[in-house]
Amino acid sequence: MNLPYVGAYESEKDANTRRIQNVDGIQLGILSYTYGTNGLQVPNNRDYLVNYIDEKKIKRDIKAIRSKADVVIVNMHWGTEYTTKVNATQRRLAKIINEAGADIIFGGHPHILQPYAEMTNADGLTTHIFYSIGNFYATNAVGKATLIGGAASFQITKQGDHITIDQPEFKATAVLKDQDMYKVFPLKQVEKRAPENLQWVQQLLGNKVNVQ
Repeated sequence: MNLPYVGAYESEKDANTRRIQNVDGIQLGILSYTYGTNGLQVPNNRDYLVNYIDEKKIKRDIKAIRSKADVVIVNMHWGTEYTTKVNATQRRLAKIINEAGADIIFGGHPHILQPYAEMTNADGLTTHIFYSIGNFYATNAVGKATLIGGAASFQITKQGDHITIDQPEFKATAVLKDQDMYKVFPLKQVEKRAPENLQWVQQLLGNKVNVQ
């Protein structure tokens, strides 16, 4: 699958081009936003370069892509670094995204795993939220748990116009030094020497997630 970049753009035209991927006949609309850019500033009159978190824009974008997509996925660069706890801003933004009509949120930035949750709005739409999927490849010295990350996924089924999203799954990974090089390993293969194990991941993400 030729996955397009999203959240940063080359031009205004590029920014206005919807990212919709056809995967086995299911249209996935993909959006992405960040709280900031590490102190770097977007040049004047070039706001299109980066999607900063803007509640009104998020609502507009979800509404626009919703009409063309079966499933709307939002990537959020948010949260407090190095803590497994979800903060109030994350919950508030998740509620806004849920009410706007998105189906899935994948979060990053904390550099550590945070819980999985589900949120249902007044229209009955459930948003599936991985608040943070941790680090995939990093050697951060702040804490050993930053060496744990992974890949999150769902089973998405389409029958006519009906879409089902279920079976949240997380394939956990660990970054470990191997012969003077840092490498990414499936956590289940290196539990004995990894800083955390699958049980820790399961307890953190919650019982709704199939952790492997």
